[in-house]
Amino acid sequence: MPDKKRILIVDDESDIRQLLSDFLGANGYFPVAASDGKTALTMVKEETIGTALIDLNLPDMNGLEVMREIKKQDAGISCIIITGLASKLSAIEAINIGAYGYIQKPFDFQQLLLMISRGIEKQEALEALQRKITEMNSFINNIPDMAWLKDTDSRYIAANKAFCTSVGMDLELLINNTCEVCFDKEVAEKLQEDDRKVMQSKAQMIFEEKIVDSLNNEVWLETIKSPILDKSGKVTGTVGIARNITDRVLAEQETKKAKEEAEAANQAKSKFLANMSHELRTPLNHIIGFTELVIDKSFGELNEVQEEYLDDVLHSSRHLLSLVNDILDLSKVEAGKLKLEATTVNLKVVLENSLTMIKEKAIKHSIQLASAIDNIPETIMADERKLKQVMYNLLSNAVKFTPDGGEISLTAGLSNGSMTFADDIVAKASGQKSSGIDHEPKASQKFIQISVADTGIGLKQEDLERIFLPFKQVDSSINRKYQGTGLGLSLTKSLVELHGGTIRAESKGEGKGSTFRFTIPL
Repeated sequence: MPDKKRILIVDDESDIRQLLSDFLGANGYFPVAASDGKTALTMVKEETIGTALIDLNLPDMNGLEVMREIKKQDAGISCIIITGLASKLSAIEAINIGAYGYIQKPFDFQQLLLMISRGIEKQEALEALQRKITEMNSFINNIPDMAWLKDTDSRYIAANKAFCTSVGMDLELLINNTCEVCFDKEVAEKLQEDDRKVMQSKAQMIFEEKIVDSLNNEVWLETIKSPILDKSGKVTGTVGIARNITDRVLAEQETKKAKEEAEAANQAKSKFLANMSHELRTPLNHIIGFTELVIDKSFGELNEVQEEYLDDVLHSSRHLLSLVNDILDLSKVEAGKLKLEATTVNLKVVLENSLTMIKEKAIKHSIQLASAIDNIPETIMADERKLKQVMYNLLSNAVKFTPDGGEISLTAGLSNGSMTFADDIVAKASGQKSSGIDHEPKASQKFIQISVADTGIGLKQEDLERIFLPFKQVDSSINRKYQGTGLGLSLTKSLVELHGGTIRAESKGEGKGSTFRFTIPL
């Protein structure tokens, strides 16, 4: 570190050396003197010099040459040239190659003091700037992300190690060149176009950019580019920071590909199921029709064994037809081909008829039926056939999974998307927990909320959402005991959602019953 107060006087005239030494010493400086260039350079090696006053005309070396050598040894030394009138042009040349200034003989000592002081201040400012640059470079070079500065022509002014390593180029080769030196033409044009957008907008922008790195790998970057503005607001360049997001992009591409493949497979499956269902329905309807004719004794009398066997055939055929119809409807839903045929529907009649459809089976198993469906509008807009299908699926499930002597209740009422007064009573009494998320309607939106509650086998908390998936039942033993495919609730959910509603299941646990509630907007 130079001693700012120590001044080296380089002049071959002893009286000049003495004059300057006396004056500078009297003004708080510590002068040392050399009569030639070689001596001066030796002293620079041995002393900590702050300023060098150098005469242009030395006996062994040119003053400009001495200054160059001093700057090579210690760039922090401020150099001032001593010149006569005849060598003023050489003094100006000295300034061009790094001298702070020059002073002519005879000396203006106040000017000399001012020049020395300002030279020291400038050198201190340069040293402070260099420290900041060093600190900044250290900071930037330790950033794992790529970082760089460019001028308005997209030429690199600076770049960190991460950038140089990625592009496989030394910083010295990169500086003052555009990105065409390290990227192919197409990539370079894209990067430069992004630079222009940032400079034109004078705003920070984020880009996804693809480059080829030094290992010939395609690399995706998330790049933040910002304009560099001077005090007047003029754009002087751009600064960029880029993060390698290749793993994320590849993962997104794989996810997209997998999704597209899954959608294609799902469409193929739905098409197959639809074709299969159509092919099965015709022979099944024939089987059912002819079986009914035989049971009705259209072809003659039957004994008890024959009637029993034919009842089994009819029951199994109807069950299979119901399954085929469910598969067909579900495949239409998945293909987006199942449409609503909305009409004015008397909701109370639909609900009462739904109870009537399961009444015989409920009586057979001593299951009590209860309903609270009076506080509802007389009519709503809905697809009547699909609404009946929803109600039949929920009520028939309730009968299927409720043991003899149990209870089933049907409630309906107005709702704003959350629980109605009737459902609130049921939930508080049973302590049931809910799956799903309450619908969040507009403030003015009203809903009909319908609930089917039973005292049947109940559900585990982890099964409350699974049961709405296609071909899913809570466990295989239930499938064997109660006979089913797991399509009913999946189709029910799809039909409710087609109406713009939501459905959820609630249960306190196994053996403690369950409640299914759904909403339909008015």
